Amino acid sequence: MARSARYWVAAVALLAALGHARADTYYVVVFGAESKPPRPKYSHSWAVFVRFPGCAACGPPVADAGPPEWFTISWLPCKVELTPNTPFSEPGRNFDLAATFNIALSQCEYVAGFGPYQIEPELYCRALKHKQKLESGAIRYKTIDFTYNPNRVSNCIHALTVFNTENRRLRIGRTNFGDTASYWVTDSYTDWIVCTKRVHCWVADAIGLNQYPIRWRTLEEGPPPLLR
Repeated sequence: MARSARYWVAAVALLAALGHARADTYYVVVFGAESKPPRPKYSHSWAVFVRFPGCAACGPPVADAGPPEWFTISWLPCKVELTPNTPFSEPGRNFDLAATFNIALSQCEYVAGFGPYQIEPELYCRALKHKQKLESGAIRYKTIDFTYNPNRVSNCIHALTVFNTENRRLRIGRTNFGDTASYWVTDSYTDWIVCTKRVHCWVADAIGLNQYPIRWRTLEEGPPPLLR
């Protein structure tokens, strides 16, 4: 084969490969846990952020996609037990997904999950950067943190919202915790969610969430009632 012909064959092959290239896709699941009847001391909000390397956005990953990667933001005091009335901040710890479920279920809390929703890569990157900051020891924990800068002292809810575009500070009160707070955390990600009307259940299965008792909810359902 002539040299020029070989060049054309190589160029066509390269274009074909580029045409079949797949970009990474990103997802988030936000969780809310609370006791029944609801008590702030027995409640928690956390989220898991998932990346699928080389995965089509239209459905489950293809055979040649890379394995999923994920991390969790689950900000709790090191001692785990919440003390809402304490006047002082305390050392915090970012727990992984399995440890967080073990804590919530050991305290007989019911868990709701919002999503999984596909998100823009930037939200994933912002969340990852904040996770690293939490784990560096630069931030302390306080259940009621409204007088503090959430980049220095934060509860579990503000640990999930401080890094988004509007730097939204969700209000924490007698009813806005657990399931309700996690709905509003998810709502604060709306600008980053690719389609709020579509959930990707296969993502939950891919990272092993089917082993936990979760009541799945969506933004379309609206916030839980204030009097539960």
